[in-house]
Amino acid sequence: MVEKNPGIRRTIRRLWQREATPAKEPKKDSPQEIINAFNAVYQRLDFRTAQARECWESHRSRELLAKRFKQDQPQIITFLSDFCIISRAVWHLGGDGKGLFYDTDDYTFPVEVPGQFFIREGVPIEGLLRLIDAERSAPPSVTGEQEYHRFMQARNEEERTIRGNSIRFIDAHNHGDAFSNQRRALEAFIISQDPLRRNDSPNSQYARDNNWIQAGRVLAKRRELVVPPL
Repeated sequence: MVEKNPGIRRTIRRLWQREATPAKEPKKDSPQEIINAFNAVYQRLDFRTAQARECWESHRSRELLAKRFKQDQPQIITFLSDFCIISRAVWHLGGDGKGLFYDTDDYTFPVEVPGQFFIREGVPIEGLLRLIDAERSAPPSVTGEQEYHRFMQARNEEERTIRGNSIRFIDAHNHGDAFSNQRRALEAFIISQDPLRRNDSPNSQYARDNNWIQAGRVLAKRRELVVPPL
């Protein structure tokens, strides 16, 4: 008896074999690999914002300079803000201008939230991911296709390592509505003190509302670095 459609059995057999093949486990990064990837991108963010930070520190009126940045260089505001946010966390953890050290099993730092909340937060990394995206969108001049592929592969690996060893802020700190509102209020206050990010509308209520909305967006997009113990 001739099988009417032998191809069907072969297809089904291949599918069963594919299902039976164990999937490869995702690569587990060591603490050193995670910190190395973090520091490499952090140092590039430091370099990218160095000139703007020097101008910021020496300018007579930061208010005027902030307005000029907003008008002429909106992207540098994003990178400057990212660097300030990340560098504060690095400083809290005893790091230096080159990034985090390896001599700890705890890469979180204390944050006091109004309303008698006291939590520990991880180092925010969404700014590093933004820099990687920007670098891939506008890669530097390369001499050939191989160099271009090496550049993109290195950036992709950095993103995989950093993103893969992070957690969303809202997942890490799901402590209820009261905490969420108070933490958002703290973030809105931080934004209101930052000439680069705050809303400068003469309408104070509009400015407060805008800072509140921005704070919600910041925390919704925030990711914290997770480093396993050594």
